[in-house]
Amino acid sequence: MERKKTLYFWVLKRHRLWQAATLVLILLSISLQILPLELQKRIVNIAIKSGNVPLLIQYSLGFLVSFIGFGCLKFIINMMQAQLGQIILYEIRSELYGHLLQLPLHFFRNHPPGTIINALAGELSSVGHFIGTALTVPISLGLTLLSFGAYMVYLNPLLGAISLLLFPIELILIPYLQKRYNLHNRNRIETLRRISNKIDESVSGIIEIQGNALFPREQKNFDLFSSSLVATMKQLFLIKYAIKMINNLFQNAGPFLLFILGGYLTIQGDFSLGALIACLSAYGKVYDPWKEMIEFYQAHQDAVVRYNRVMETFNLEPEFSMSPTDRSIFTLRGHINVRHLNYSTANHIKLLHDISFDLQSGEHMAIVGFSGSGKSTLAMILGQLYTYQQGEVLFDDHHQKRLTKKDISCNMGYVAQHPYLFDTSVGENIMLGIPEDCPRLAQDAPGAKALLNAVGLTDDILKFALENKLQPSREALFAEKIINFRWTLRQTLGTDLYERIELFDATKFLNHTDIYENLVFSDKFHRTLARETIAENRQFRTFLDTFGLDDDLVCLGYKIAEQSAFLLKNLADDPAFFKSTPMDIKDMARYEALVERYPQCRPKEMHPRDKTLFFSLALTYVPARHKVASVSRQMQDTIVAFRKAFLDDFIKVDFNQCTRTMGDLLSGNPMKKDQLLLRKENTVFCPGEYLSSKSVLENLLFGCVKTEYTSSSPRIREQVIKVLENDQEMCDQLISTGLDFRVGSKGDRLSGGQKQKIALARALGKQPPLLILDEATASLDNMSQKQVQAYITNHLKGLSTVISVIHRTDLLPFYDKILVLKDGKLLEMGKYQDLIDKKEIFYELVQGR
Repeated sequence: MERKKTLYFWVLKRHRLWQAATLVLILLSISLQILPLELQKRIVNIAIKSGNVPLLIQYSLGFLVSFIGFGCLKFIINMMQAQLGQIILYEIRSELYGHLLQLPLHFFRNHPPGTIINALAGELSSVGHFIGTALTVPISLGLTLLSFGAYMVYLNPLLGAISLLLFPIELILIPYLQKRYNLHNRNRIETLRRISNKIDESVSGIIEIQGNALFPREQKNFDLFSSSLVATMKQLFLIKYAIKMINNLFQNAGPFLLFILGGYLTIQGDFSLGALIACLSAYGKVYDPWKEMIEFYQAHQDAVVRYNRVMETFNLEPEFSMSPTDRSIFTLRGHINVRHLNYSTANHIKLLHDISFDLQSGEHMAIVGFSGSGKSTLAMILGQLYTYQQGEVLFDDHHQKRLTKKDISCNMGYVAQHPYLFDTSVGENIMLGIPEDCPRLAQDAPGAKALLNAVGLTDDILKFALENKLQPSREALFAEKIINFRWTLRQTLGTDLYERIELFDATKFLNHTDIYENLVFSDKFHRTLARETIAENRQFRTFLDTFGLDDDLVCLGYKIAEQSAFLLKNLADDPAFFKSTPMDIKDMARYEALVERYPQCRPKEMHPRDKTLFFSLALTYVPARHKVASVSRQMQDTIVAFRKAFLDDFIKVDFNQCTRTMGDLLSGNPMKKDQLLLRKENTVFCPGEYLSSKSVLENLLFGCVKTEYTSSSPRIREQVIKVLENDQEMCDQLISTGLDFRVGSKGDRLSGGQKQKIALARALGKQPPLLILDEATASLDNMSQKQVQAYITNHLKGLSTVISVIHRTDLLPFYDKILVLKDGKLLEMGKYQDLIDKKEIFYELVQGR
């Protein structure tokens, strides 16, 4: 983007036809503003004075039509100006954002994210609003001002001239005050940027703040910026309201002169009453555009300040071109020749001194050295992320500085130690490494499954899939496969696993699920049967009461509240003690007060609202987990009996079908096609149904892990994965589902190792002729590191030139050449065994001396 473009470049060079159409409408609207004044004069001087009623009606209707027409035109003009401003603002932001992405890395180190976000999102907003009006408003206001001024002079030259002489005085005062306003406005913008940076820094470093109790320090720093902003805003408001006061003063001075002089002339008979009224109206009309002109001037000054500040922020040229313009994208072989390379930071700190090496196509080289030796700096220079000052870097016979970003991205894979993942799916993050418009993608590039296996990501993808929740309406076929696979798991894993799983058996009371799920045999009902609203459902409560369960559940909730209050009321600040109760800490005081109000559980003596609270608490009770109360055997049997009636009679679901399919599951009989159910809502826990509210793993197991075996959940998942891997079709479908797993903001739903695996898959997916790995496996476990290294050695040797920054010395024998750096200097270079035999720097590094 050309940042030398002035603000008025966007005004004068863009969308001229749109602006011309707006001006035509403005000219028409001005005529509709003058016409009512003339009609007003004629109504008084002609129609009323002569007593001509038809003429009065004619002039009045003309007045009304012109007034309505002006209002409609004004609405259309305002909409056109607003839309024009937003269109141009979109173009500015789009160009600026595209330019931003190409700026050198040192720009982002000198400009925190808060500054960039505030500049692009906040500061440009008012600029866009101004641009929409920058051409049309001053023209329309100027023409309106001249039209009304001329009309006043037409009515009476003396009165018109005297009234208009007031305006030049404002032309002296307003610009002076505006200059002061602009100065403080620049300070305001700078302070807002600092506040944005402070907030961004605090949010990014929240772990350090909370871990080290840095709250007073951060609060103090934030308050300093905020107090500075308050002081600046005081000055801005002082000048703003001073300008407003001057405007109001001159606005009322004009009518004063008109009353004195015009009234005198009317009394003397030298001026008609109608003309005086029209002159007063015209002055009001003159002052309206004048006032808007002053406001426009202020908006112009503010927009110029903001626009210039934004452009100053991004006033830096990209170091490399984005794509070639006079040739096609190069296809590189992978030969790298570095000659006398030197690199210094912006403040002249030299990080690399006279580095030279030659790496043939397909060779693998490791870079090792002590901390601060320049290993990552060298890797980033080779990846075209930094620009070197002296020496040469040649890729094949091409100078790296002359290669475009497209040349590099189509021929190189680069993996940083701390890769960034975008807030999208795993699959999309991987595919980002393969540009669509590259002229070459390796014919023998690994397939998706081979690629996932190469970086050790397959098990992670399967875990993502098992933790995911499907929407059966969109993935019906896969949901059917999962339902059928319940029988396969049951047969394969046997009773040892299922002793740790509580199956969703319709004929049994479930100790490891809550009372709500026990009653309705589901956890996903909608509307009045939903978990959050069912306690208020009078029809359900009445049906429950026919089994005597309504009062029993109220008393169960009462018992939970009573015991929780007795045991935990002095421990309300420690969540660990509340694991034995379904009651939330924040509800302790409310339930304690209820227990005090009712010394015993007598539901018929309770207020309906209080009964509902106890009933709601009972619904969240999980017998096997919460030890503050218990459910008698009789009550368990009654709940199972109620469940059957609820399914059969209340929601019309065949209870017997649930029991038949459960019998098939337990006996290992295959599921019949007509037994499959894929409901969109009101899903119940029947073996023939897919439970859309449960994860894929819970659906496969058709149950939940018993409370006492919760710690073994990972082992159970691993057992399931082993069975799934023997079914190619199921495994492929799960991998496809796992690739849709969203990684979260900055990949925060993943571990550091998982992020690195995805970044490696992103780079290896195109099997590039050049591959640079900067501590790319540092977050992986030993087995995963060896797995990745084995793939690099066995599959990329001779195909891809690999440069890898490494800390683990046991991986170094796999490399053809090793560079040893210290303090930015190349001290040793050669094969692993040769360097060991020399027993110098590299030998000491390997021996840990």
